[in-house]
Amino acid sequence: MLVVEDDWGNQRVIDLLLRRLGIDVQIVDNGAEAVARIAEGGWDLVLMDQHMPGMDGTEATRLIRERHEGAALPIVALTASVRSEDRERCLAAGMNDFLTKPVRQDDLRACFAKWLRPAP
Repeated sequence: MLVVEDDWGNQRVIDLLLRRLGIDVQIVDNGAEAVARIAEGGWDLVLMDQHMPGMDGTEATRLIRERHEGAALPIVALTASVRSEDRERCLAAGMNDFLTKPVRQDDLRACFAKWLRPAP
């Protein structure tokens, strides 16, 4: 799983939560790096922060969808923004879902159950 998050403290929290769920995680700290890493392939889900310097999560998601022709890769917003306009903007950019910070392990579990396919 790829996590895109620029805040060091948030990186540590999400890393801990995901590892407790038995999920291998790699973290990048900006949208441009996320676009480059996704081009390498092999990801099953992306948790995408919205507010990052340089390329934000919305712009990164748009680029990913354009370059990969709307590939089925689930991209889930991970943001402290809770307004309905923020959610709509994320979904319009091509994100599949929306989680708010601080994220809870139960929320992650439900998100993964929805978007990750079990191994055959």
